[in-house]
Amino acid sequence: MLFLTPKISLPIPHPPQMSNKGNYVASLSQFTRWLAGVAENKYGVEIYPGFAGTQLLLSDEPDSTNPWGNKFRSVQGVITNEVGLTKNYRMKSSFEPGMAFRAKVTLLAEGAHGSLSKQAIILHNPRKEAEPQTYGIGLKEVWRVDPEKHKPGEVVHMLEWPLDKDTYGGGWVYHMDGGLVSLGLVIGLDYKNPWLSPDCEFQRMKHHPYFRALLTFPKAERLSYAARVLNEGGLQSVPKLNFPGGALVGFSAGFVNIAKIKGTHNAMKSGILAAKAAWNAVHPSEAESSDGTVAAAADMSSSWVQKDLHEVRNLRPSFGTRLWLWGGIIYSGIDSLILKGRVLWTFKHHGPKGKTKNPDSTSSLDSSLTEPAGNHMPIEYPPFEAPWLRITFKTNLVCVMSDILTSLSSIASELDSELTVIAVFHGKSTHLLLRTTN
Repeated sequence: MLFLTPKISLPIPHPPQMSNKGNYVASLSQFTRWLAGVAENKYGVEIYPGFAGTQLLLSDEPDSTNPWGNKFRSVQGVITNEVGLTKNYRMKSSFEPGMAFRAKVTLLAEGAHGSLSKQAIILHNPRKEAEPQTYGIGLKEVWRVDPEKHKPGEVVHMLEWPLDKDTYGGGWVYHMDGGLVSLGLVIGLDYKNPWLSPDCEFQRMKHHPYFRALLTFPKAERLSYAARVLNEGGLQSVPKLNFPGGALVGFSAGFVNIAKIKGTHNAMKSGILAAKAAWNAVHPSEAESSDGTVAAAADMSSSWVQKDLHEVRNLRPSFGTRLWLWGGIIYSGIDSLILKGRVLWTFKHHGPKGKTKNPDSTSSLDSSLTEPAGNHMPIEYPPFEAPWLRITFKTNLVCVMSDILTSLSSIASELDSELTVIAVFHGKSTHLLLRTTN
């Protein structure tokens, strides 16, 4: 692990959870594509790529009871989105209507804060006895670097710069196969300064001498850019997993070990346990319980996923004290290296003074910690460097910083020629028109 200042990088001890000795650096997208082939070809699983679930399919009348004894409509499947529409919602030649998939058990594994998971949480309120979920945003790029600087299998985590003492986060560099390097930055969304731009912080991080030395022309090349939200709430924010007709698994449930900055292992295990429970629900004669989703929740509490999250449950909340960064570093070091989570207390997630609860079951306290812009000075970020504008740095030609539109053009996704995106902020709609050219 490295502690970064604007000019230097200092090696520091890392928590044992961040040790990657004996692990493999792999592409998750390639891994899941391989798994999809196994599921389809060997087990006959039907996969529908390109279709998103837009809403849950519910029973006509309340026919189930939640853990608190309230009657609710059970989940009976999902409805997918319509594809092939123009920005004016007119049908194109590629139009395909949405489909309704009915199922005895519906498992939601759509990542952090997914739309179907939000519907289930609003409907059944499984977070009634859980802490509010907290989130971070992760930004990532994949580069092809100079072979002389490539170290296959090396993993480096970073702390402090470019973020300030009031902002939680850190960076990473993973040396993959074939001369590729994955680098990125995670920022907690409870930052105080509204002038902070996660993308600009990420781009500024690459101005550090450590990255300048790694990302040099003419042999270095950026291949892709991506960003995603991730859960940071840990064990305290895991809701009741089951609801009438289904369950939450993976990141939809919040099974992320934030100390490891990893959650795929927990997501896969939760999926395995939920699949076994779903089988029991579909074949009740072969199960000890006729309610497969309840069995899934019980199995999860006794699995190593619970132990994995319990050990690190206090690390992220420790950064919410008055000592903030240094208080979190000191406590996390003691807890992870010595105590290993074997303490009698469990920290709650911090919120602004006088606010300890969410206005609803799906929102987070993160945004309430962001202060008015008048309390902070705008942040001056380094200017963007166009791909054709290279600057000299110790006789090397480098171009490490890109503007957001250039970065979006590197995302490994297909955009329609004209796509309208609608975002809603506090009841007001904001329209963003994205255009791509051939």
